[in-house]
Amino acid sequence: MLRPAAVLLLCAWCYSCGPAETPICVSANDLSAQYGYDKAAADAKYKGKTLIITGPVNDIRLDPHQVDIKTDATYVIRAIGQDFSSLRKGEEITVRCKGDGTLAPITVSSCVLVPRNTACIAEQKPAIDPNSRTLVELTLEPRLQGQSVVVSGTTNLKEGAYIGYEVEHETYLGDMKNSWFKDGNIVVDVGR
Repeated sequence: MLRPAAVLLLCAWCYSCGPAETPICVSANDLSAQYGYDKAAADAKYKGKTLIITGPVNDIRLDPHQVDIKTDATYVIRAIGQDFSSLRKGEEITVRCKGDGTLAPITVSSCVLVPRNTACIAEQKPAIDPNSRTLVELTLEPRLQGQSVVVSGTTNLKEGAYIGYEVEHETYLGDMKNSWFKDGNIVVDVGR
């Protein structure tokens, strides 16, 4: 039987623990895109926080406690934690990690594999006012025309506005990446 002082100490210890932090859900693509766009803003949201990250395995590092998660954005996510040697390239995984705030690659630590349906809080995105004067609408319709890629679309930007673009074609020759890159500006003409 516990003495009253021991019960009081036990209750005080449990009360100070508080509820566990609910992790933030974020896809590997979104995490990489946000760090690529604005590192300071991404750090404010993710650095030091518990994250649930989902994405395909890009590469198991020489250290089996490190796995790179592939993204469509600029940076891969390097998850550091448990032994990942049983994973396969292209396999879709979900990990629970702590955000480190590092870039190139984006690293997250204390990572463990978790089920895809692990409870987490979806990131709250601000509501967009469809009547806002600063809302830009842009639709793109890419198509192949012979050996060329033709991209057309519509926009609510005013006639004469410039839209910057970047186009990249990547091919892999063995382990070497060979890419072609083109960028420039196009002028809006009658909403197209």
